[in-house]
Amino acid sequence: MPITADILRRAVLVAHANDAGFVELVGMAELDRTISFRGASMRGIDLQGEDLAGFDFTFADLTGADVRGADLSRTIGLTPGMFHSARVNAETKWPGGLGPGLLAMRKATAEDPTTTLETLAVLADDAEPEVRAAVARNPATPVEILIELADDADSMVRAAVARNPATPTEIIGRLAKDVDSEVRAAVARNPATEIEIIANLSSDADSEVRSAVARNHLTSPTVLAKLACDMDVEVRHSVAGNRATPRETLAALAGDQDLPVRKRVFMAIKRYPDLIDLFAHDYDPEIRSRVAKHSLTSREALSYLARDMELDVRRWVLRASKRYPELLNLLARDDDPGMRRRVAANHLTPRKTLADLARDVDPDVRRRVFMAAKRHPRLLATFAHDVDPNLRARAARNHDTPRIALLWLTLDADPNVRRAAIRNPHTPTILAGMLKRSKNVLASLIRPKREG
Repeated sequence: MPITADILRRAVLVAHANDAGFVELVGMAELDRTISFRGASMRGIDLQGEDLAGFDFTFADLTGADVRGADLSRTIGLTPGMFHSARVNAETKWPGGLGPGLLAMRKATAEDPTTTLETLAVLADDAEPEVRAAVARNPATPVEILIELADDADSMVRAAVARNPATPTEIIGRLAKDVDSEVRAAVARNPATEIEIIANLSSDADSEVRSAVARNHLTSPTVLAKLACDMDVEVRHSVAGNRATPRETLAALAGDQDLPVRKRVFMAIKRYPDLIDLFAHDYDPEIRSRVAKHSLTSREALSYLARDMELDVRRWVLRASKRYPELLNLLARDDDPGMRRRVAANHLTPRKTLADLARDVDPDVRRRVFMAAKRHPRLLATFAHDVDPNLRARAARNHDTPRIALLWLTLDADPNVRRAAIRNPHTPTILAGMLKRSKNVLASLIRPKREG
């Protein structure tokens, strides 16, 4: 393309316009704002305070551009991606819907450990405190920038500096005395904070700061023991949840008056299995149920829970009888007939316990015991005296019923029972012979009565 006089004229104007802004230079060069900047490389361009209405920046590269105070509300083709590392402030005007996307992009860039130091320095001066806080959280942020952000007017930014393990110790010590409790709490959460500073913060007037100290894994056992007696339940809850809390302190918190604290201690039994027995005496039935069903609970604790006032707790103890069958002896005396039925049906229940249940007031319990007689035939003798004629008849028909019991059943008041006993092939033959010689007895036993 030949250089015409008109082009030279415009070039001379632009070259001598040292103080002109971008829009003014575009006018001097007589460029078409609707097409001349599509896909253009405008990296690092200064657009401060410019009114960019009508410009079309579709596919343009505005990386590192300075758009502080610029009016981009009527600019065409803008996307958040083209403003990577751009400098903005609260006065920058964006097209509708573009602002949140740009903010999210700047925050993501500020938190990215691979972001260049030059870009982090730009973002550390961002108008949005969320972006500056993101820079303060970045582990790759240089110390000099962290020192600068430690004096930021926004407490969110100072808190982010206080939480960053790369922040110098002297800055951490200064932030530990910050007027904002959020900043002091961030110091307490920082894993790089010195033990002495953490100990001082354990006496902070704000409970959130003390809770942060209680959650720090580097907090000393002495400080944790002190915080376990804190008046604030959240502080004690934080102590209970700290993996560094010693067993003695957890044991004391197992008797805490607040249920959330005790539940948090219960979660620590993976580290200290012997703590679980302490919860067998807990006020909360849910915790006692969890104790009863836990595989680490001792036999002594389960024996205590076998007498618990809550049926659900005792049911969990029944399930634990697989490990300790002797618990069935205690549950056989349970007030709940359903529990006694389960004990009677349990294949681990010993014969002596079943013998006691064979005299239970609940007929369903006794029926379950009768079914267990397949394993313990001697139990059948007990049912020769049962108040339920159906059970006596079943005993009379059973081939495993002892002969002495069958003899007794042949004299039963119920004819069906007597008939079943006589027909049992194991009934002593001498008795059968005696009955055969008595026609009247035979008639009453084996012949049905005729209806009128």
